[in-house]
Amino acid sequence: MAPYRQFVIRDMELALNAIRNGGMSIRSAAKNYGVPYISLNRHYKGATKTFQPGRKPKLQTYESELRDAVVIMVDMGHGASKQDVMDLAVQTAEKAERAPFKNREQRPSDRWYKAFMKRQQLCLRQPENMSAARFRMATIQVRDEFFSKLKEVFDKLLPLGLKAGQIYNTDETGLCVVTKSGKVIAPKGSRNVRARTGGERGENVTAIVTVNASGSHILPPTLIYRGKSLNFKLTDGEPEGTVFAYSKKSFIDSELFVEWFQRFIDALPPPRPVLLLMDGHACHIQLKVIEMARANSIHILCFCFPPHTTSYLQPLDVGVFKPLKSAFSQESSKLIRKNKLKQINRYQVARVLGSAWAKAITPMNIQGGFRRSGIWPYNPDAFVLPGVHSDSTLSTASDSPSDLEQSPILPSTGATNNSQTLSVCRNLHRFMHKHATATESNTESDINIVRTPCQNITNDSERLTPVVQAVKSLLQPSEEVASKPTRRVTITRLITSDEFMKEIMVKEAEKERDKRERMDKRKRGAEKKTINRNNAKKKKSTVESDLSEDCDSPSEGDDSDHNSSQCSDEDNEKCGVCMGSFQNDFNGEQWIQCKECKVWFHMACLHLEDFDPKFSCEDCVPLTHLKK
Repeated sequence: MAPYRQFVIRDMELALNAIRNGGMSIRSAAKNYGVPYISLNRHYKGATKTFQPGRKPKLQTYESELRDAVVIMVDMGHGASKQDVMDLAVQTAEKAERAPFKNREQRPSDRWYKAFMKRQQLCLRQPENMSAARFRMATIQVRDEFFSKLKEVFDKLLPLGLKAGQIYNTDETGLCVVTKSGKVIAPKGSRNVRARTGGERGENVTAIVTVNASGSHILPPTLIYRGKSLNFKLTDGEPEGTVFAYSKKSFIDSELFVEWFQRFIDALPPPRPVLLLMDGHACHIQLKVIEMARANSIHILCFCFPPHTTSYLQPLDVGVFKPLKSAFSQESSKLIRKNKLKQINRYQVARVLGSAWAKAITPMNIQGGFRRSGIWPYNPDAFVLPGVHSDSTLSTASDSPSDLEQSPILPSTGATNNSQTLSVCRNLHRFMHKHATATESNTESDINIVRTPCQNITNDSERLTPVVQAVKSLLQPSEEVASKPTRRVTITRLITSDEFMKEIMVKEAEKERDKRERMDKRKRGAEKKTINRNNAKKKKSTVESDLSEDCDSPSEGDDSDHNSSQCSDEDNEKCGVCMGSFQNDFNGEQWIQCKECKVWFHMACLHLEDFDPKFSCEDCVPLTHLKK
């Protein structure tokens, strides 16, 4: 079958205009404008009302809404897969009371899916995994708060001569000896492509990286190994000036950060002031570090990023660490291949890092990280928040920000504190408000219906389009969603300010007071144990004195020697249950003796509360239950 002739829609429109207004014949217009004669004739006679060849798509009137639903799901961090899109199409056809799809499974075919993706300009993308905490902090409010405080710092320091070379960023990153392999060239159609690695699990080494915004001053790295001592073999091939340290788990701690901060102060060039950007790790925020920054004859401001935002706000994470780890992986594979090593261990980390450092830690990557994060030059709009699309990506005009802020669909402050639920409600309102079906009688009433609170959204299917009904279950949050109160800091902090200095001094005083209270409580507990132990010893000595008096009592005939030996043996008696010796009993345990077999027992081992002079152990009790 010959393929259909393709034509440009604009040419078809010009040909029709020439026939209707210019008096040109159909055949002449088809020849002059390069369109098919049959198609032009059908369009001229009104037999065809669309310029697209073939039949209309099954859900043509709802495809723009389906596209908006897909974009909204991406914004929420729950992007739709191919299967989700087909399920939405099936549910939309059911809600719209359309005939089901004609294939055997009554589902959209791959041809429909590909055509839908092409018509709506959609494509498949591999999402980057993002934790719930990072996604919760990826909001416009957090970004605006950070840049507003950063602007206040710049307004204060720029008149004092702050330049790009005086803005520093420091952070830690982990280097693992087992790296992930990149793509390799293989025969077409091959499936089992393998890459040789160092092992299943590798040792982690922490590297502290510090750079300035211009890329002109790059401090040598600090490598932290796991262990209690260092070996000189670890320093083979390291970048010049590298500092080596060790900790219990190869992670940075408070003591190591104080040592690093002192080296940072000593390595700074003369120009002042200096702005240091770092994350809010617990070891970074110490009273000693703040005192060192304020007590020296230099002006250092330590500016902390909000938690869970360094992936798009911190220059090192944005532009440096990814090239560094890629280069580290390449150099590791090269070292294994050239030297025929079975694996890379901790002794080759410095050598591999020495080669990767020169490739990745470059002024271009550093300046790109500061520029793309919007810190230098100052540009709050330099990046798009993860999972947030502009309104231009939607098929129709979205609501204004003021409408979204004033919408009653947003839960009140007392209802929930879950920012993720708040985002879901915003997206649900954003989608449902645009695609609510307005009746001819009252459009405003329909808008009010979709602007009810999240948990009370109407189920009136007559006023909602089929796509809204199909998507509502995917976007509407559960009523059981509730957030736990948290004391975690979620704001940007200038830790060298006077206000923060007072705050941390109060916290340190509270820690010292709590520490003293714990020590006093522990001391009182130790004293109480000592008193109880002494009382037990006194009680034990009283029991032993009573036994000695009984042994020293006079007896008849030759039985005195036998009794004395028997008393000495009783001192070494052992419990018939736990085999504990009487001489080693210092806790004042009560003992009892079987009248039949003369074996001694702890009363606690037998769970006896009262002393029974006629006590018999289980081995000596008559087995009456066996008698008839």
